[in-house]
Parts: sequence; C-alpha cells; structure tokens
Amino acid sequence: MRLRYSEVTAYERDGYVVIPECFSESELRLVGDEAERVLALDIEGKVLEDDSVTVRSVNGAHLHSEVLHTLGRHPRLLEPARQLLNDEVYIHQFKINAKRALAGDVWHWHHDYVFWHNEDGMPDPRAINFVLFLDDVTEFNGPMLAIPGTHRLGLEGEAHEVHKVESASDSRDWHHHTSKQLKYTLDPSLLQRIIGQNGVVSVKGARGSILIFHCCLFDSSGTNNMPWDRRLLFVTYNSVSNRLLQQSSPRPSFMANRDFSPLTAVPDDALMDPRRNGMCGRQPSMI
Repeated sequence: MRLRYSEVTAYERDGYVVIPECFSESELRLVGDEAERVLALDIEGKVLEDDSVTVRSVNGAHLHSEVLHTLGRHPRLLEPARQLLNDEVYIHQFKINAKRALAGDVWHWHHDYVFWHNEDGMPDPRAINFVLFLDDVTEFNGPMLAIPGTHRLGLEGEAHEVHKVESASDSRDWHHHTSKQLKYTLDPSLLQRIIGQNGVVSVKGARGSILIFHCCLFDSSGTNNMPWDRRLLFVTYNSVSNRLLQQSSPRPSFMANRDFSPLTAVPDDALMDPRRNGMCGRQPSMI
C-alpha cells in the first residue's frame, strides 16, 4: 500500500495523517485477541497505571506473538514507512497502549524524539510512528491531541524546552520513559505559545484506521472516561541509515531495538494465514 499524494502532503504539512479503515474486521479480531493475550502476560516491558492494577502498556509486544510480529512486517504499514522515510526500515519500538475503560490515564505533552535521541542515541528524527486503532477513537475516550506543524521544530529552537522529571534521573529506569510520570514533558509556556500559533487537533478515527505521525510531533492524550477500552497498537520504524549510536547504558531491547536489519514484507494476507509468514513453530525475535 502506497500513500496517495494528498496523504503524503498532509503528513509533510501537519506531521500526521489518518488513513481510514485499513484492516478488515477479521484481521482486527485476530490482532485484538493477540493484543489482549499479550496484555495479560507477566512479562518484561509491561507498565501499569498509578493504581498498580490496570495495564497501561506493553513494550516489545511483538516479541511475544507471531501475529504481532507479522503485523510489524505487513505491507500496509511497511510500504508507507519506506515511502515516507525514503529508505529501508527496521522496528525501533513496538507497543500496545491499552487506555482501559474508565481507568486509562493521561499521557502528558511530549514528543518522542527527545527520548530516542537522549536515551538511545538516535542521530536524526528519521523515525515514524504507525498506530493501528483496535477500537474506535472518539472525542470522549482519550484521543491523541496533536499540535500540527510541530514536527518541523525537532530539537532546535523552542522544541528543546522540556521538563525533566527529577525522580527519573537514572536513564536506565525505562519506566519513566513510558509511564504517567514521563521523564521529558513539554514546558507549559512553550505549549501556550505554540498552540496559540498552530492550534490543536483531536485525532480520531474508526476501528481499523492507521494514524501515521512524525517522531517530533507534539502530542498528548487525556483519560478514557468511557466504559469501553481505547486500545492502540504502535509500530515505530526507523531508517536503517539512522541506526542508533552506541550507548554506555542502553535501554532494554523491548524499548530500543539494536538489530538494524532491514525488514522484509510479508504477503498482504499473511495475518490470516500465519503459515506463510515464516514464523510457525518458532519464537518471535526482534528484527
């Protein structure tokens, strides 16, 4: 699947684009069931909400599921990633954000690249997020809020104004890179200026849609106040020519993959025919 000219133009202008209903109901049921199975596992990479009960997210989810591993190489994600980055790509991160009914909590204003640059040694913002909506995303269940155009700021100028959580001084404590208490959040005075200039949008879409957004886009989300889950599946692709620099204390592989081998696409129908994805009988591995 290649993006249309209008979709590429929207992404380049705003830093994000939503592609409606890219996956079928049968594919979504399969992926959703696998997501629930992984969310229930007692594994590394799992993060809970402040209540210490509700699952907030699972990082490295594709390491525990052939279906999710296959999804990361699906041409409906992989081909647009190559198209927008103009390069071969690998998976930098893969996670499920659960945003559970009446319990899913906020993600404070941030942008992803400051984490990847500071914690992982990612040289340039040549990484891109693909988000599959496993449920309808509405105005009322904690949709992602975004400030259009902020992807052009990068780490230059005003975009460097981040607030570092004092309790997250140890870079090896990866929980502060994905919990409610984020290590880096955007300064309120910066947000006032940028939202005053650019406005803010609520990113919504039907189940099965894909949100594509730049790693420097300013984003946040509120609580889920509806009695239904709002589950999102994130696949972050990085350009193979933008491989991570060596770090003295690298984050775990489920947070920052350091196998930079280019991904090979699976057939378009591979989700519904797992025998064709080359993984049957084998434990998934980060590729």
